[in-house]
Amino acid sequence: MKNAPVQARGFTLIELIVTLALLAILLAMVAPLTGGWTDRSRVQSAKSSLKTAISQARTAAIRNTENRLSSQTAASACIDTSALTITAYRITGTNDPCSSSNTKLKEASFASGVSFKQGGTSVTCFVFNANGVLMNSGSCATTLDTITIKKNVEEEEIDAI
Repeated sequence: MKNAPVQARGFTLIELIVTLALLAILLAMVAPLTGGWTDRSRVQSAKSSLKTAISQARTAAIRNTENRLSSQTAASACIDTSALTITAYRITGTNDPCSSSNTKLKEASFASGVSFKQGGTSVTCFVFNANGVLMNSGSCATTLDTITIKKNVEEEEIDAI
């Protein structure tokens, strides 16, 4: 009695190579799209962190637990592009709005390459007096006009508060 021929099961080497080549082509087409998604996510995260820091600084200024005069800085929101952080401070002691000797209320990080600009000029801080009004203090922003947050081609314009 003869054994019936056994049929091979599985894929041939040619079929596997063609499948892998098609997957590689699809992956090459999709890869550039993920960069935009990542940048957009990083811009939105920085936007949220900045709004939170500004809101927290303004609230701390209005609470005025340090009993600052309305002519003095009471709180600030600072953007540190070297440490990649956005920090809300309650001003204590000196009037230096971004000094680490101030009381840190909140700190959040942001991605490398994210920029914060207002009217084409980089923004580093927002300073509030005891009434919660934005003050002119050195290189800090003097208005809460539109702020542009950008990373590569992804950009969002926001009104801080």
